Amino acid sequence: MKRLSGMKFLAGLGAALALLAFTGCFRDDGGDDIPNSVEPLGKHAANERADSSEWNAYEDAPSGASGMYDTARVPEDPPSQTAPKRGALQAFPSLDIALGTEIAGAVRVVLSDTGSAPGVTRAVRTQSLGSFSSTDTTWYKIDGNGLRLVRVSGKVSYGGDTRYTVFEDGDGDGYLSPAGAGSVVVVRHVTVFASGRRDEHAVRMGAGPDGDFNKAGDNSLHSLGKLSMHALDTLLSLVVRDADGDGVLYNPLRDSNKIGVESKVAGDAGRTDLFYHANVFTDSTRNYAYRYRKVFTGPRGVEETTALGRDSLPDFVPGDSGWVRVRFTSTVASDTLASSWSRYAVRLSSQPGNAAGHRLIQVDREKTFRAGVVSGLRFSLRPGTSVPAGSFARTGSLFARIDLRAGGWAQLEGEAAADISGTVTDSEGRSGVVRIRLDGTVKSASGF
Repeated sequence: MKRLSGMKFLAGLGAALALLAFTGCFRDDGGDDIPNSVEPLGKHAANERADSSEWNAYEDAPSGASGMYDTARVPEDPPSQTAPKRGALQAFPSLDIALGTEIAGAVRVVLSDTGSAPGVTRAVRTQSLGSFSSTDTTWYKIDGNGLRLVRVSGKVSYGGDTRYTVFEDGDGDGYLSPAGAGSVVVVRHVTVFASGRRDEHAVRMGAGPDGDFNKAGDNSLHSLGKLSMHALDTLLSLVVRDADGDGVLYNPLRDSNKIGVESKVAGDAGRTDLFYHANVFTDSTRNYAYRYRKVFTGPRGVEETTALGRDSLPDFVPGDSGWVRVRFTSTVASDTLASSWSRYAVRLSSQPGNAAGHRLIQVDREKTFRAGVVSGLRFSLRPGTSVPAGSFARTGSLFARIDLRAGGWAQLEGEAAADISGTVTDSEGRSGVVRIRLDGTVKSASGF
């Protein structure tokens, strides 16, 4: 028998291998005869595995509210015609100066009259220094019960901005001072800026057992609200409510205080609505949230994030096996993604407020698409070990399924590690083993 030369043998072998590859009997790089669904399935599985950064919403939940610990200096006496200058403010005046503060070096005038109401005297004090001016009006009575303040209002202007303030009785006795243990004051501030922005701030504050508003150590906060607008646009809205039924938001003499907060903040990127509850302490480092929901409305759609406790209850407590749910709905008809829904199983830290101690234990996600080969997706990842705060879930048991727009489905069950590997099955009864690179491309496939 005539033997083939080396060159002819290699040429014949190459032709044979090419034929095998063409017929599908040999493939090592996702050959042409694997189902068309494998590539999009691999891409989606890799994309979903790459990011689970939103899982620790418990860390995002605020543990207090702006203004919870603020106090306001409440006037106790009407201005005198010749106010002593020893208590006058030496610093240069600003818009934040408390109403009625005596300003060193200011031009000062006090006028009084008794025509505003029977038995009531009205004293108007004006102060000016450069571009700063302050006017406050005090209504008071002097009778057999001594001197009692009824109401104080006024405004402070500086650099084109103006702040209006009102102090009114909040406990129903009709007087601001002298205060007693049950005294409550209502304080309202409205600041109008030259830029067109308008800020409003209202609080009800109790004087505490010492009966002195201006000794803040035992003062209680009964209500708090803030509003910021520019023209007709609401930039900020904040309302704080009592959540433990005692009628007080914050009492420094109690170990803890539960509050409910509704907040709306608008910015260039969109609007964020927050709804949360928090346990508030005198030592703010002990504060922690126990209920949280966020709705972000942006140019591409609406995303709602909710942190839940055991059995999907709205309140979460230390040590819970909780859930974080994130739902996105697109409002742009041209976007490929129509909606997504994610659920993250989380084991909460046993220490209150320790969001860094939470651990991610499971990821589930669903998506729908308006365009493209894939119309729907389901994805699950269960890490072999829990994932610490600040990290993603990228390894573990993986499941991914796509629904094809042309009809049918394909799914992958396997493991995510250095690669994604597992078994692919589809609606046509085909099955094979694949290995997917982390960029979603098919590294190898066999068995189809």
